[in-house]
Amino acid sequence: MLQLYFLIIFCDAVSGLALLAAGRAETPFLSGRNRFALGIVTVLVSLLVLVSPVESAIPVLGDLFPALAGLAAGLTLLYDHLRRDDGAEVPTTVLGFLIGANRGRIGFLSIVAAALHFLLPAALII
Repeated sequence: MLQLYFLIIFCDAVSGLALLAAGRAETPFLSGRNRFALGIVTVLVSLLVLVSPVESAIPVLGDLFPALAGLAAGLTLLYDHLRRDDGAEVPTTVLGFLIGANRGRIGFLSIVAAALHFLLPAALII
């Protein structure tokens, strides 16, 4: 479905920008509740793209990279929000350590996935 194609591109790009702007001054759009909602929407859209891929020669492979990047970005946004509500500043789990150290990389990967999926919609592996 083309709607999911555009949604995954939009969610990947905006989630990536939100993750890259995490250490900078907060804007009203990137506030806590909006980041949480963006994380939920990104995870849901990524799961929908995995279940119902855009039509291509081999449907699942063409949407695998953007969907996995969206899942990673969405789960990172959700983890950040839940960690901030808990009040823990130091990551106490392995997952917290991995996300804390790689938040910028996950954001950059999400933006790259969105750009590649937009520019090469019929590519086999992207």
